[in-house]
Amino acid sequence: MRASRIDFACISIITFLCIIAPYIIVFGFPLPVYVLSFSVLLLPYFLKVSLKKYELIAVSLSLFFLSVTFTIGLVKGGVFSFRVVELAVYFPIIFLSANTLVLLILKNYSAASIYIILINSILFNSVFVIFLNLGVLDVVGFYNFVHIDPKVFTYPIQRYPGFAYDSFSYLSALNAFGLCLLLDCSFKRIIKSRLYISVSIIIIAASIVLSGRVGIVIVLLYLFSRLLTFNLSAMKNILIMGIAFFSLTLLDWGSYEWYKDWSFSFLRRIFSGSSQIDSSVSGIVSHHIFLPERLLIGDSIKFSDVKSDLGIVRMINSSGFVGAILYSLYFLFLFVIAVISRSFIAIFFVVMLFLLNFKDVYFVSPYGFNFFLMVVLLSKFLLSQRKENKDAYS
Repeated sequence: MRASRIDFACISIITFLCIIAPYIIVFGFPLPVYVLSFSVLLLPYFLKVSLKKYELIAVSLSLFFLSVTFTIGLVKGGVFSFRVVELAVYFPIIFLSANTLVLLILKNYSAASIYIILINSILFNSVFVIFLNLGVLDVVGFYNFVHIDPKVFTYPIQRYPGFAYDSFSYLSALNAFGLCLLLDCSFKRIIKSRLYISVSIIIIAASIVLSGRVGIVIVLLYLFSRLLTFNLSAMKNILIMGIAFFSLTLLDWGSYEWYKDWSFSFLRRIFSGSSQIDSSVSGIVSHHIFLPERLLIGDSIKFSDVKSDLGIVRMINSSGFVGAILYSLYFLFLFVIAVISRSFIAIFFVVMLFLLNFKDVYFVSPYGFNFFLMVVLLSKFLLSQRKENKDAYS
């Protein structure tokens, strides 16, 4: 018996809360809703004794990383990198929660339902991102309901994140992942409604432009990597989108012309061969790349106190090369799962998550970005395992 539409709506709401991770006012106190969502999704693990092999590996990896992180802290005189400890704690919570959600959806719905739920979560918030940034919705009134201080998101330019907690590169990357998943589903005919696909592409792409430039880079890398697969259907659609995108950048955006210049000027500089690509890029190269004095275990400094915006630089300085190597084990674990699933989009997402740490701090964070990735990764992995089992018994 298939689940009802009410069940599907409840699953969609839980997914939205986990991915967008809003802070709302409950009885006068700010409360991260995704903590409650994760707690609900983790209930099955308190009701059973055994874990599946891949679940056990995820938990064991986190416990091992946690013990080594504390050991490094003791060796450094009691200076602990608590954000790194958070990584070890949050990883199994997010991983197992995403796994529960995927198993729940696959039990009652098709795989396409998972991707539609994920895309709709990004799409819903993207509408609010557009409305807030273009002045369609009252910013003050909206953020009296959603417990986020909008002043946080006005530097260097005014940006509002909708229901999401962060409006800079994190939200831009999350939106880009949603758009890449949508395009992947379109190329593979997993989602067949051309109207839904077209409208969703326009809305999510607009939210990326209004959120940050890193999302533009992610989408371009996805399209370029897709071209290398020589899929004729994908190549035809990418050509059409490329022409539409180029035409859009040639149009006059009126009072929002500065948005276009801010979003796409770095691309013009790249294609023109300019050595000065972007002020933020040159600032990172000049001020955010440095090594600790103690290369092996890092200096006596907390992760959050390292004066760099780069996740990998913070990791090396706070935990040394030992911590950085252990940190890479998480990516290796996720990459192996992606390879086993034989999914292009899953492999692309894992590689991008690793590379994004050379731009910002991504993996050592509880943002819904990681939950989105885990749902895609685990859905592809579990589907591939089902297919193997089916082939084995056929």
